[in-house]
Amino acid sequence: QLPNRHMLMENLAKDLARCKRHNLLGAILFLDLNRFKAINDTLGHAVGDQLLIKVGDILKQITRKEDTVARLSGDEFVIQLCNLKAGENNGKDSVKNILAKIHKAFSDALKVGDHTLHVTPSIGVEIYPLNDEPADQILHHAHIAMYQAKTQGPNSSMFYNSKLSSGYKMRL
Repeated sequence: QLPNRHMLMENLAKDLARCKRHNLLGAILFLDLNRFKAINDTLGHAVGDQLLIKVGDILKQITRKEDTVARLSGDEFVIQLCNLKAGENNGKDSVKNILAKIHKAFSDALKVGDHTLHVTPSIGVEIYPLNDEPADQILHHAHIAMYQAKTQGPNSSMFYNSKLSSGYKMRL
């Protein structure tokens, strides 16, 4: 019962315009669950589906009412944070508070049916509208940062910077 990619992109485009008008910031947190494939393959899709529902519920409890929690596909979730104050280290302080809550929520095992499961997120973050980029580019940057966070180990997060993109372009 979470928004999909289409609804997320609509919300992001609207918030991007609002942030520009009112000198606010927003952020996209792109989450990928570590170990989800192994859990899904070992315990079955029914357990995997229940785990995804539990993760969605946890993320909704952590975020504020004006924020959006969406599921893009498989084990990928996105949190759109709205109304960040521009003066707070370009929004990073507010985002770091949410990141700490997310990492804490996944530091303990989750109970799913008869199973006790350990999953952690890798999280990529892009704050907007710092570089006047369109919504799809903002999501893409958060996605790149998430893949970089994965290389740091489980339960990691990474803020996007342009060096991450240049590294990906070089490898391509």
